[in-house]
Amino acid sequence: MTMPVDPTQQVPTAVPPQQQLPVNPDQLFTLEQVNAAREAARKEANDRLYGRLENQDARNKEQDERYQALMKEVEGLRTVNQQAAEAEAKRQEELTAQQKAAELAEMSAKDQIAQTQREWEERFNKLQQENEVKDALLQKERELGELRAYRDQRVRDEQDPRTDPTTGQIIHDGIAPQFVGYITGNSREEIDQAIITAQQNTTSILVSIREAQAARAANAPGVSVAAGMAPQVPQTPGTREYTAAEIAAMPLDSPELLALRQQHGIGRATPQHGMFG
Repeated sequence: MTMPVDPTQQVPTAVPPQQQLPVNPDQLFTLEQVNAAREAARKEANDRLYGRLENQDARNKEQDERYQALMKEVEGLRTVNQQAAEAEAKRQEELTAQQKAAELAEMSAKDQIAQTQREWEERFNKLQQENEVKDALLQKERELGELRAYRDQRVRDEQDPRTDPTTGQIIHDGIAPQFVGYITGNSREEIDQAIITAQQNTTSILVSIREAQAARAANAPGVSVAAGMAPQVPQTPGTREYTAAEIAAMPLDSPELLALRQQHGIGRATPQHGMFG
């Protein structure tokens, strides 16, 4: 930018060098004419100089205005970019928050599904265990029923006295009614052995009676055959829970099995008839 020129200051003028003109007496100039011509030349030079200065100031002012406008535009673009960057950062922050919330919701839903699945599995396992226990009890009841049928049939076959049809000798004296309730066992072999024992006890009693009758030759008082151990009353199993494997391993005449049968309403056991009630 050019500095303004003080009009009061005298601006040097470029005066063209005087040319040596041929002296022509008819063309001589007076002093006033020379000064006038000199003043006109100085004024022309000053006008040219000031014109250039004014044009330069105008161009500088225009450049300043263009620069200011450009800077204003740049500042506006910078502001717009900053606002856009802040808006994008805020949008990204909101997206991140939404994503985290969605992840937490998904985890919560998965936890709820897992909890529900665990509860259903527990219910299913418990129901399956209960069914296994009932199946084991029913299996025991079938075995007991089969064993009861075998025992009843064997008692019917062996309860009456038996004699040899050829010789007429007594093979066995049968089974006294007092011993029928004591015929029990967990297998057919044990029942067969209990029948043999009952027959032996019956024969022993009858032999004693016969000997007494022969010795007194009179009616001797009868011998009580009610001696012996009374059947055990099954004890209540309490609050203990048995597995199907434990029930399957129980003897058929065990008090626990009899109590479980009563507890689950399967079969009926009375002390008067032992395990085959």
